[in-house]
Formats: sequence, structure tokens, C-alpha cells
Amino acid sequence: MVFPEPAEEDPIQADYGIIDWNDGKKPMEIQAVQDAALPGYRKSISVLYVDDDPDLLDICKLFLEESGGILVDTIPLAPQALERLASARYDAIVSDYQMPGMDGIAFLKEIRARFGTVPFILFTGRGREEVVIEAYENGADLYLQKGGDPGAQFTELERKIRLVVDQRRIRTELVESQQRVADIIDFLPDATFAIDLEGRVIAWNRAIENLTGIPKEGIMGAGSFSYALPFYGERRPILIDLVLRESRETEEKYQNLRRKCDKVIADAYVRSCNGKSGICLWAIASPLRDSKGRIVGAIESIRDVTDQKQIEESLRQTNKKFNLLNNITCHDILNQLTALLGYLDLTGERLTDPETRGFLENVILAADKIQSLIRFSRYYHDLGADAPEWQNLREVCMKAIHGCEGVTVAYPPGDLDIYADPMLEKVIYVLFDNALCHGKHVTEITFCLKEPEPGNGVTIVMEDNGAGIPDDEKEKIFGRGYVRDSSLCLFLVREILLITGITIRETGTWGKGARFEIRVPPGGFRFISSV
Repeated sequence: MVFPEPAEEDPIQADYGIIDWNDGKKPMEIQAVQDAALPGYRKSISVLYVDDDPDLLDICKLFLEESGGILVDTIPLAPQALERLASARYDAIVSDYQMPGMDGIAFLKEIRARFGTVPFILFTGRGREEVVIEAYENGADLYLQKGGDPGAQFTELERKIRLVVDQRRIRTELVESQQRVADIIDFLPDATFAIDLEGRVIAWNRAIENLTGIPKEGIMGAGSFSYALPFYGERRPILIDLVLRESRETEEKYQNLRRKCDKVIADAYVRSCNGKSGICLWAIASPLRDSKGRIVGAIESIRDVTDQKQIEESLRQTNKKFNLLNNITCHDILNQLTALLGYLDLTGERLTDPETRGFLENVILAADKIQSLIRFSRYYHDLGADAPEWQNLREVCMKAIHGCEGVTVAYPPGDLDIYADPMLEKVIYVLFDNALCHGKHVTEITFCLKEPEPGNGVTIVMEDNGAGIPDDEKEKIFGRGYVRDSSLCLFLVREILLITGITIRETGTWGKGARFEIRVPPGGFRFISSV
């Protein structure tokens, strides 16, 4: 057989020249030569046609191969075809029904038993309904009855061959894709599982088997919140379910729960899991989507952070003790400085020599500086002493500014929570105190929100109608050495906010008022109405 040469306009011919595809080779061997010689060339479909009628074998082979892209091997008997299939692979098999020795149905059964799901088309003159039913019951992909116009008949056979091969390819690619995803999930270092929309477990990787002691075989396909049992000892919604449906009751069972785009992240404490007591878990859950972006389930990854939490708690206790010692020491030093300054004042009243009084005033200034630095260090050591927490912005502002007279305050909306250091109230107080102390004639302070941009967080604006801040000082005011009359400088304000990634800058106009923009990153805020 001679493989069809490329048409003159085919760029393959120009690139590779005319190749003698035949050289005495069988179609399957020809295809292998073609695939090796022309990388990227579309592979032909290899077909094994079995029929005891030699005329039909010849005419069918001629029609199919002239259609282009199909290579046909012909064999007259089914037992011979089975021998060939033991050493060669075909994309599709076409078989007659009535043949000596083994009919098409028996041949089909052998193929399914020995060679799996290779596409099979029954091509026969027998059109009885029971034959068609039996063929489909035993795994035939399609059925085509012989007879009628030969051209139309073989054109339809060609169409069916291409159809079953494409369907097989799509199924194979889908299975391979699903297997790749399953393998990725299975070998993830974090304990991971997935559920479908009905809550049935569809993935349970090795890491979660080790964490829970539950083998994959014991939970795959299980529903009714079975995945909660290893962690909580009861069937109930957990973090993964919050991806598919919101529940305030479920959210309240977690610590530090936050949403980032379509993901839900939280910490959890588990009393017992797989024989281990007192486990701290970090978990993240997100939707599973199909190729069209539709949600078809959810996936959750869990990490045992018990050791990390214990280290954090040890550091917290160490810092607490250190801060206590620091506060006691600072308190004692401040008491001594107060006494020292008092004695210096009394000494100054008794000195008459101007030069000596000048020296004494320098000593008093140095003591004041030491006193200011010690107060600064006391506040600085409080940074990060306690874990960040969710705080309602309006409530924090009202506590910080409570009792102020002579200034009209427009508070922020009441539905915004911020994840920040517990010293957030001190931050608001300092900003307010700075406005009163240095704004000269402040009578109005307004809090508002800039329109949040998708993926860019939310910006809180605090502005007043005072004197404002000169352009050349807008960044200097956040410097460590820039301490005016406030007990807590803006340097520490910035440091407190940065603990949870919050930034602050001054954008007001000199002469018209100060304006502070506080930007909270994604995941660091939530609107109560959407929780």
C-alpha cells in the first residue's frame, strides 16, 4: 500500500520532500514512520477491519484510506484478528457480525475481556433488533447496517469511525486530567480533602490519612458531614462548607476567620484527633470549579500548627515577662527622675550665679529627654504583645474619642470590622489628640471610607478642618525622632498598624486640614452584613 503523498501546496512537502511511505510496511508500521518523520503532523487513525467477505475488505479499505487520515488493516477471521491485537494497537475496530468460527458478538466479548475499551463498530448486513441490542449490551460503541449506496455507506462508516475515536480520545484525556489532579492532591504536603455539591467526599489525600487515621477507602463517597467526625467527633458543617453556603453559627466555631476573595481561612482548636490531644489547626478552603467556571464542589487544606502555636505562646509569655520587668524598671526610673527633677528645681531656686544656673538648665533638659525616651520605650515594648483581633471600627473610634467636647465627629460606618493589633484604639486616640493639639482650630473630624477597589483592600480616611501639615513634613511626622507634645508619636502609630499590614499616610492640604489615609489590605477587613 502507498500512503497518500502530501498535496503540492502542503508545506510538509516543501519542508521534508516526498517520502516513500510504503516500502513494504503494514499500515501500523507506516503510521509509526510518519509520526517519527513528521513531528507535529496529525496522526492518522489506525483501523482493524474484520470481515469474511474479501471484496468488502478491499472496497472498504480503499474508501476509508482515500478519505485521508485513516489507515486500515484487514483480516478475514476474528481469531486471526485477536492474534493481531495481541501485538498491535488500533484506534478502532470495525467488524462484521456473521463470520465462520467466531461471530462479531463473540469477537466483541473477547476484545472487551482482553483489550479493554478500544472503540468497536459492528458493521453488518444483519439488521435484527436483537443483534443490535446484544451488541450494545456487550460494549459496542456504534452499529451500522450494510446495504444501500456504497458511497453513502462508507462515508457514514468513516464518520462513525472518526466519532468513536474522538469520543475515546476525549474520555482518555478527561480520565488522565482527573488522574493528574488526583495525583497532585494526593501528594500535597498539607492534609487535603474535597467534596462535591452534595457534600460527598471526592478526594482524601495521604497527608489527611496520616492526620486523621482514616484511610481513603473508608471515607470516599461518604456524605452527611462524615469528614467532620475525625476532628470534632460529630457530624456538622466545618470550614469547607462555608465555601458553599454561609453560616454564622459555623463561623463562630473558628478563631481568626477571614475571607480572601473566594477563600475562607481560619484557625481551629481540636480536642482530640487520631489519638493526639490538644491540636491547633490552620485551614484554608476554596471552591472547586469546572472548565466553565461553575462551582462543582469545595476543597480544604489543613495544617497542624500545634508546635508553631506553642512556640508563639512561649515567646508571648517571655515577652510578657520581659515587658513586665521593663515596665517595673521604667516605672522606678521615672520615679527617680521625677525626684531628681524636683531637687534640680529646688537647687535652681537657690543658685544666684548665672553661669551655674545655665549648666543646671542643661541638666534639667537632659533629664527631660531621658524621661521622654523612657516613656517612648514603654509604649514600644507593648507592640505585638497581644495577638491581633477583629475590631469594629466605629466602636473603636467612639471609645477612643469618648468625652470630647467642642469638636463635631462624623464616625465611620458601623458594619466594618478590621483585623488589627489591640492597640488600634490607642492609634485612633493619638490621631485625634494630634489633630486637637496641632490643628490649632479644629472643630470637625470626619471618618469615611474610600470606594474599595477589587483586590486592593479598603481605605479609611480621617480628616479635620484644622491647619493641616506642611508638604515637607508629611513623611517626617512618621519618623522616630519626630515627637511633639503627644505621649505616643506617629512613628508608633505606623508601627502598630503595620503589625497586620495596615499602612498610613498623610494626604491633606496645608492650611485646609490634615487627612490621614489608612489602607487595610485584602483579608484584613470584613463587612458585618456580608459575614
